[in-house]
Amino acid sequence: ESGLDSTFWFPIFKDELGVTSLQALANVGEESFDTLQQFVRKPWERKALCKLLNMDDQETSLKSQRGKRREKFKKRQEESFEMLQQLKDLQKEGKERHCEAVQEIESGIREALQISPDTWISSDKSLESMINTLEKNLTQLDGILQSRRDITDHQVLRTASGGLAMQGILLSKDINDQIETRDSLLKPPEDIQLMGPSLSKMERIEEFSSQSQEDSHRQSMDKLGYSATASFKGGFWGVSVEVGGGCSKANESESTSEQHQKSLYKSTVKYSFVPIASTYFNDSQLLLSDDALRRLKKVETLLTSKPNPSIVQEECQMFFKTFGSHATKGPLHFGGIYWLKSVSRAFEKSALETVKQLQREVVNMKASVSYGSAFGASAEANRSQIEASFSGRYSKELVSGTTLEITATGGPHEVSNLPQWKSCMAACNSTWSVIDRGTATVPVWEIIQMNHQNDFNNPTYLALNLQNTWQQMIKLATEALHVDRPRQEIEDAAELMLEIKMWSVKGKETTECSECLDILVNIKLDLVKTSMNLQAWADLYLSKQPLQGYLRLVMEANHDSSESTQHIQLLMKQLVKPSDVYLVKELKSIVDWLYYSKRAKRVVALECTDIKTLITIIVNFLHEMELAKAKSNTLYEETSEQQNVKIHATATIAKAVNYLLKGFREIK
Repeated sequence: ESGLDSTFWFPIFKDELGVTSLQALANVGEESFDTLQQFVRKPWERKALCKLLNMDDQETSLKSQRGKRREKFKKRQEESFEMLQQLKDLQKEGKERHCEAVQEIESGIREALQISPDTWISSDKSLESMINTLEKNLTQLDGILQSRRDITDHQVLRTASGGLAMQGILLSKDINDQIETRDSLLKPPEDIQLMGPSLSKMERIEEFSSQSQEDSHRQSMDKLGYSATASFKGGFWGVSVEVGGGCSKANESESTSEQHQKSLYKSTVKYSFVPIASTYFNDSQLLLSDDALRRLKKVETLLTSKPNPSIVQEECQMFFKTFGSHATKGPLHFGGIYWLKSVSRAFEKSALETVKQLQREVVNMKASVSYGSAFGASAEANRSQIEASFSGRYSKELVSGTTLEITATGGPHEVSNLPQWKSCMAACNSTWSVIDRGTATVPVWEIIQMNHQNDFNNPTYLALNLQNTWQQMIKLATEALHVDRPRQEIEDAAELMLEIKMWSVKGKETTECSECLDILVNIKLDLVKTSMNLQAWADLYLSKQPLQGYLRLVMEANHDSSESTQHIQLLMKQLVKPSDVYLVKELKSIVDWLYYSKRAKRVVALECTDIKTLITIIVNFLHEMELAKAKSNTLYEETSEQQNVKIHATATIAKAVNYLLKGFREIK
């Protein structure tokens, strides 16, 4: 009835949720949506799933919520204009602000506009002055709604932050490479749909001891977003730098004179992170822009003409500098960030702790922005407020040397009052900015292999050249393809190749096949631990014909969609990754079968009936995570893999626990 293809979805419901009948399907609810949506191939299937699970379609719900906010905003505006007219009538009667009737209407307007008493129009202003301020602000807010109409999800993706979501990034050890503006690497997917946010609203406070630290943090937040900026501290994306927290190493070559001045500069930044909508790119949606394709075809033409290698390398480098080396998959978040920054200069080093305390109090002031002011228009008012609030508690020099600056990423620039800024932004999707690009990345050479095979004569050769150039550019090249290996490693590998020839005879037996693949997985894990990279695995094992032949036999014997085949695929994916084809081209058919064929889908765990099975499932995922981490620590081209493993692990372990609990209940 929902229109979903039963031959495709029934196995997924069975494998992921344990549903084997229509009666059981009736008990599947909204809580299972996150498990199932990873298998959605087309936007309409997401809507059909929502219908099947008796839940509101997220996209429809998001648009509906925005429409309701817009109507609510308009209604508050109309009510405020009506009350403003009442104030004008009272003014004509000679009433002033101390009049009870005026105060009652004034309170009604303030509540309708969601303005706190702390930021309301000063009580020393006359009724006439208040009316003028209100009329100006209400007219301005009305103009925001009139001039900024709703746009489509596709337009949001294309225009938010100047099309930032479509821009590539150049992954390297230098943060400046990652935050530099690039041309569009991707084209906006036509079938994109925005959902509700997966990140929550939050407030954060960061402290900085130099202007360069502060600038790096703000640029990173503007270009990459919260998730990537926070991840830098842990070395994510291959970046061993920090961009916040007062201990940034982004510019280790700062001059001695600047370091000497650090005690004379201190800033505290408080920001409110307000996500409204989000989306995530599937691999099939990662399509290169026309400009990027044209440049890559130029590179391929050079490759076929066999020029000096340095010419090809230079052209590849120019491509990376223009378009970046990686695309971000998300999750992409749209909305805004509200910034309050307190800065102190020219203070004695001995006063540093006092300055920190003062700045934290300044950014936490309730009345930080007065009603009716626009961004950048309230600097003098903020200075006066700081002096009025802190002069009695801090020295005159520190107070006078401390400023407060208020800015925003996204939202209407005409309104700087936080509640109004949020309301306007929620009602107008054309004011949204990209505030988070997630942490999942895909290198351009993989995008070529996945989605542009038909656009190039030799996509694998082009991909390999791009990858090699990128490694050389960022000075993260892995070990050379032919290196001296420890004698014991070579002997162990040679001995296994002889044994594998025996496996080929019995490789089609599922149980024996699993045991053999388990042996290979453990060998790979041990090798990765000792060598600290995956190059040895490619050199000693994947490049050898006996192993390739065995893996090919396993592939040929497992082309159905049975549970045992899915288990075999899980093991195979631990042995062979998409990027391995760049090192061992003979693996292409296996990589295509595992990752890019129509039959390829995520492998699921078997039904869990005891604690031992649950532990086995968890251990398998720990192994998969270890391999993903080892991969990330060398080539960095599969940084999305760790996130994908976590998502799949969460869904599968949850399903396994459900099976286990169900069994316990039946026993009870």
